[in-house]
Amino acid sequence: MRYPSPLVEGVLLGRRLRFFADVRLDDGSVVVAMCANTGSLRGVLAPGQRVRLSRAANPDRRLAWDWEQARVGRTWVGVNTSIPNRAVEEASLITGTADLLLKVRFDDLDQLTDFVVKDMRGKDTFVSGSQTLIVLRSL
Repeated sequence: MRYPSPLVEGVLLGRRLRFFADVRLDDGSVVVAMCANTGSLRGVLAPGQRVRLSRAANPDRRLAWDWEQARVGRTWVGVNTSIPNRAVEEASLITGTADLLLKVRFDDLDQLTDFVVKDMRGKDTFVSGSQTLIVLRSL
């Protein structure tokens, strides 16, 4: 996954109000990062653990940082819920998939899927982007 800016590492100090993560960066400064994931993050939320942040693309945004990943054992786990769909799009471009349709309704019940990938033969593959929210055992 390519991020718009290099990821910066630090140590998680804590999380407040589900949306804010306090992080001490490796340069010693303490910043507040946006946490796009409103879930409990059980299994990845532990003060003192290593985290990776990205700098927000909008310089006028109130919070300059986004919390992207948490280190659990030897595994970096994504915590930003906006990443999985972007990763599928990026993979589609890299692999040269013939066509990628976003947010497609696909049946009489008006169900929605994140992607429909059409291969070179015209075959449809339905894809739902997802992300690990709990790590019980590191790889």
